[in-house]
Amino acid sequence: MGGNSHFKSKQMEIENFIQDLVGFVNLEGETQKKQVTTVWAKPISERVLLGEAIDGVKALEVIENDKGLRLRKFRVQSNISKFRVGDYLLLHTGNIEIPVCCCQLYEETGLEMVLQENIYKTGTLLSLSTFDKFILDKDLPDITWIIRNAISSLAYLPKKEYIFNIIFGKSSPKINGERKIEAESLSNYISFNEKQREAFIHAFSTENFYVIQGPPGTGKTFLLAQIAYNLAIKGEKVLIASFTHRAINNALVKIAKIFSYGNLVKIGDFFRADDLKWDTGSVLNIERLDSLQVGETRLSNQWYNENGGGIIIGGSIFHLHTKRLQNIEFDTIIFDEAGQISLPNGVAGMMAGKKCIFIGDHKQMSPIIQGNHNKEYLKKSVFETIFQHNSGTMLDTTYRMNGEITEFPSHNFYDGKLKSLPKIANERIIFKNQPQKYTTILDKDKSVVFVDLAHENRDMRSNEEALFIVELVQELIHCGIPTEEIAVIAPYRAQGRLIRQKLFDKLQHIDKQELQKLIVDTVERIQGQEREVIIISLTTSNPEHALQKAEFYFHPNRLNVAITRAKTKLIVVGSRNLFNLETDDSKLHEWINYFKEFYNYSHRVTLDTEQ
Repeated sequence: MGGNSHFKSKQMEIENFIQDLVGFVNLEGETQKKQVTTVWAKPISERVLLGEAIDGVKALEVIENDKGLRLRKFRVQSNISKFRVGDYLLLHTGNIEIPVCCCQLYEETGLEMVLQENIYKTGTLLSLSTFDKFILDKDLPDITWIIRNAISSLAYLPKKEYIFNIIFGKSSPKINGERKIEAESLSNYISFNEKQREAFIHAFSTENFYVIQGPPGTGKTFLLAQIAYNLAIKGEKVLIASFTHRAINNALVKIAKIFSYGNLVKIGDFFRADDLKWDTGSVLNIERLDSLQVGETRLSNQWYNENGGGIIIGGSIFHLHTKRLQNIEFDTIIFDEAGQISLPNGVAGMMAGKKCIFIGDHKQMSPIIQGNHNKEYLKKSVFETIFQHNSGTMLDTTYRMNGEITEFPSHNFYDGKLKSLPKIANERIIFKNQPQKYTTILDKDKSVVFVDLAHENRDMRSNEEALFIVELVQELIHCGIPTEEIAVIAPYRAQGRLIRQKLFDKLQHIDKQELQKLIVDTVERIQGQEREVIIISLTTSNPEHALQKAEFYFHPNRLNVAITRAKTKLIVVGSRNLFNLETDDSKLHEWINYFKEFYNYSHRVTLDTEQ
């Protein structure tokens, strides 16, 4: 009787867990829809000021790209919107309920935008009538049903207990002894450091799951590539899934460059495949697995045979539950950037794999959660949820940041365990031409600099910071730093767009394609990347505004990601007036102190004293 009672109790726990996940997904969908419809209800002038719409959009020519996609180019009078490439948009003439077309932002350069028609919704982009001007508003494609349906079906699957046990720490990694011996032998021929080797051996030999924490620059993509390849050549079907297509593509390109492995494919829109190409090669991208024609691609014609060779596929968690990848059970699913994957999405992904490898870092970007959820455990990523019970291996050597840049995040986020590779620790920025301006800021012996512009009352845009950053970038280019080794990070898309526009206006003597190599983006979009020089625009100098957005603005994970993109030079541009704020909220007080401590850690320069 006791055993039966325990069984029923656990089954009830599992059912409650599934209901919690479904409730989470429903609330997220409802919240997102409410946010968008609330914005739609505002006057167009207010939507434009909020960065939620663009007015005065003029249609230009129809173009066709190298993938055969027919697109439409538009010109805008001004653009302070939050829109970025990939966003779903509505094009209309004033009545948002009757859009001329539903589309995606395909490309944006200055005041020109290229839109791709969304074939799944009404409207026809390529047969526009002769209206002089249009309006662009954000659209909300409802795809929450995909994850909701997947999780609901889990209640009827035997795998529910396997997943429940991993999530709640009732299972530990189950290491296969024979596979471990094999992995140890394999690792002797791979240039791993001690922690990478430990992680590889356990990930290769586990029969259920393993967790790998990869702080910035510790070689997690190299490690992922080694794990995926060595599993695939043993005949396994391996899926690489992540929160972003960029992370998936980055992992696939790394595998292709290291191994030239033929059975490698990305499932997804061509729209999201641009970074699957490099100078000497590319990774195959197809939109649906069932569209693959055997014999007409680089894939082995036996890959889908249960007894055939292995394959590595990159695809989103959503694709696992649509016709693109549905009904395929993978031997191993590798979740990259798993610290950004929400618990429901992670569970939906786990449903398609016999074993799962979670590679991520809960000290970097967290899942984007919109709803007000009562249960705290639902707010954590799948990585952090599992990590708190089974922490696995932490990679502890960064190959990216020099010692001065590494010291602050190591002390504040990684218990002092993160260290620079010895030969990297003492590296400093190298200039072909010595700086003529901002010599103190660009001093090669000062790797972490805070530039105080002392402006006041700036909210989501700071013209002072934008103008200074453009001049600083110009000086860096003069000093011989390639544009592809410079990135500018801003907390708000509006500030990023302001900086980008001023860059294109000021640096017209530089080739447009060359200038586009210089990244200007938000923290969310730059995780996983690195540059020789990172410039961070703090933008805000209004303490009241900062407190209103404190949960977003002062989140320590965002600070960690931003400052750890730099190799040898980190320049933070802001105003000391930002720090004139106090709060009774103990959590926010702790978060704000991270920023204050970073300010004190930096070499501080007030601009009006700089010669």
